[in-house]
Amino acid sequence: MKQKLFFITVTLGAVVILSGCWPFPSSEKIGQTIMEKAIESQIGGKVDVDADNGTMNVNTKDGSFSAGENVKIPDNFPKDIFVFSDAKISFAMSGSASEKSYSISYFTAATQKEAMNKYKEEMAKNGWQKENEADMGIQGKILNFKKGQLDAMVTMGTSEDEESKGKTQVGVITSEDVSANSASSDSETVGGGAQE
Repeated sequence: MKQKLFFITVTLGAVVILSGCWPFPSSEKIGQTIMEKAIESQIGGKVDVDADNGTMNVNTKDGSFSAGENVKIPDNFPKDIFVFSDAKISFAMSGSASEKSYSISYFTAATQKEAMNKYKEEMAKNGWQKENEADMGIQGKILNFKKGQLDAMVTMGTSEDEESKGKTQVGVITSEDVSANSASSDSETVGGGAQE
């Protein structure tokens, strides 16, 4: 439950930052303290907010989150998930060590169609099996992949943001299928885990 609250809270925080509504200059520690207390009240535990150079970083025992202008892909983000080499990361989130949950959002010069085809090609090379896809034309595209107990969803849409207008915004969400773990545990009880 805390994991879900963490993701909900930091996602809302991302909306605030990415929409340009982050109200506190990085030098104002009081602004960071207010944000820390707000998140702590939602998820419990210690939260560290570091708003520096237009980027907000939040670290808790349930995971980490970064959004803004100078975001990096988390070190533990799966290396077998393709990311364009020109990617400008605007959002990154990762769960705790026990929760294999990751999410990134970035902009690329590739068109939606080019991005969709490239993801199909590169993910297949890395052992991911495409489960389904949805092509809604200029409104966006969605691809779903699976590899072992991991699921990955890739979304592609055209950015309306002033700085990246016309570029393709790619979102990648990956998580472990916990139902597969439960089924495996149950069966054992009964006797019976790249960039361009």
